[in-house]
Amino acid sequence: MEAFKVLEDKVSSLVKLVETLRVDKDKLTKENEKIKARYKSVEASHSVDSKRVTDLGKERELTKLAVDDLIKSINSLVEGEAL
Repeated sequence: MEAFKVLEDKVSSLVKLVETLRVDKDKLTKENEKIKARYKSVEASHSVDSKRVTDLGKERELTKLAVDDLIKSINSLVEGEAL
């Protein structure tokens, strides 16, 4: 009879362990879903920011060209007045 009591205690402990593991698994699954959603949000934000950086680089290059043209025009005017 003592062996059955030990077996019963061990099975009971095992059932409690399985229940605890199930609860932990559910918590981790929910946390994982939240992290995935946050990751997608950060990834989308990064994509928008990356495009913005590219656009600003293009705008900077166009501005540089415009300024270079203005400098050339001013130099031409100054040289023309000097003659």
